[in-house]
Amino acid sequence: MDAEKKKRRSNWDSSEISLLRQLVEKNLFTIRSKLSNSLTNKAKIEVWRRITVQINALGLHGRTVAEVKVKLQNMQSNAKKTYHDVQKHTHQTGGRPPATPINQESQKIIEMMKDTSSFVGLTGEESPVDEVVYDSAEKLPINIDGEEIDEDQASLPPTPVQPIISISMLDKDKDPLLPVNPQKRPLKSFSCPIIEKKIKPEDVVVKQHEV
Repeated sequence: MDAEKKKRRSNWDSSEISLLRQLVEKNLFTIRSKLSNSLTNKAKIEVWRRITVQINALGLHGRTVAEVKVKLQNMQSNAKKTYHDVQKHTHQTGGRPPATPINQESQKIIEMMKDTSSFVGLTGEESPVDEVVYDSAEKLPINIDGEEIDEDQASLPPTPVQPIISISMLDKDKDPLLPVNPQKRPLKSFSCPIIEKKIKPEDVVVKQHEV
């Protein structure tokens, strides 16, 4: 039922495709503008309206603005894939041309869009290893030991280096933390005075009896 209600749109003719590419190239600055203010949005709407009118002026098919935008997206997507397939083939074969030549419209779209950010690199496309390693090594800072450190570590103040001091360089007499060998002190001698005792006659008698 839906297929019967919705009439299938006609395929795009080569003249329509060529004219669409030419008109987009003329108005590329406005179409690619990233500004989103009211004046820019109005300018974009007007550009797409004029492009659609000129395509319909060919008298082939009645295209809507939405159809024209979708067609351009499909053309860019196909050209983008072709561009990266060619780059990959050239890298693998050492510069040999691809077996299937690129059609004229795709080649012109590639030349027109290859410098845009949306056209460079497909999702999952790997970059050459040499370029990645070189860029990373060039941006990473290096510490005094020649080791790479990340940006967070590089922002921290450097750790002060403690000097190496041998014990022979220190003054043992002034440093209280160093062990000191106790010195033997000479013993002092003390002399006691001699007190003379007087002998009494009775003491002599006692001594005689003891003998």
